[in-house]
Amino acid sequence: MTKQFITYEQAHQFFRYEDGHLFWKQVLRPNQVKVGDEAGHVGPSGYRGILFYGKRIRAHRVIYLMHTGSEPDEVDHINCHKDDNRIENLRAVAHWQNMSNTRKAKNNKSGIKGVHWHAESLKWSARFRHQKRTFYIGLFSDIGDASIALQARRIEVLGEFANHGDLERLA
Repeated sequence: MTKQFITYEQAHQFFRYEDGHLFWKQVLRPNQVKVGDEAGHVGPSGYRGILFYGKRIRAHRVIYLMHTGSEPDEVDHINCHKDDNRIENLRAVAHWQNMSNTRKAKNNKSGIKGVHWHAESLKWSARFRHQKRTFYIGLFSDIGDASIALQARRIEVLGEFANHGDLERLA
């Protein structure tokens, strides 16, 4: 289990939750922040981080702790927006579930997660990886057929964690 460096009691003592945001109720560095200021900032990773007693903690983990009293190994943003920390967008997950819930890569050329052009066969190839295993769906003349077959298999294997690359469930 990842150590958060904050207890349930401290989370409620120092922070107020409001619609996905944490605000300081009590400050540790009065010369830098004030009571009522939003806690933390969005870092290069895209997650909102908070400096708390010299340790960096992630806001979504504090929010999850405040609402559930538990501290899971991983907390997933259901809609893939790293700074959307509304409690209804957060869920406790296993690592494989968190890795399944990802957007399509920025360098994706087909526009469909898991589908690429196979130049040798002059067809669209569909596949995805899950827990170090590649699920090869096949080669398709039509990109739409490749997408439909891939999505069906991804749902079959991953269930509610099947993310087809354009997930915006709670945006």
